[in-house]
Amino acid sequence: MILKKNTNPFAIFFIDLNDFKKINDVYGHDVGDQVLIQFADRVRSAIGHDDLAARFAGDEFVIVINDVNNKGDLEAVLSRVKQTLSEPLNSSDVFTDSFGGAIGVANYPEDGSTIDQLLVVADNNMYANKAEIKK
Repeated sequence: MILKKNTNPFAIFFIDLNDFKKINDVYGHDVGDQVLIQFADRVRSAIGHDDLAARFAGDEFVIVINDVNNKGDLEAVLSRVKQTLSEPLNSSDVFTDSFGGAIGVANYPEDGSTIDQLLVVADNNMYANKAEIKK
């Protein structure tokens, strides 16, 4: 989908939760579901009312931050989302460690003029972030 030229600047965050498969394998899918629900709740509180967060695939989320007119505001939202990944879980008696994840960001219009292009850039940036975390 090609975006209209008069679309306000926005950002896409692509998030991959670390070791989510291991959580399901070790603690079961019920605990995995609790992790996803708690992460989604945290993300909702970290973003604005006009922004969108959605589960993209098993352990991947996409967040759309609307009307990004200054980098400082975007950095503040990114910082809050990163914080959601570093806090311990408290939704289960079985699994209480913190969890983590990698985040990639793409900005419209700088990084692409279509949703597909922006998702590719955000996904590539997420994998670069994941590689950096592993160092």
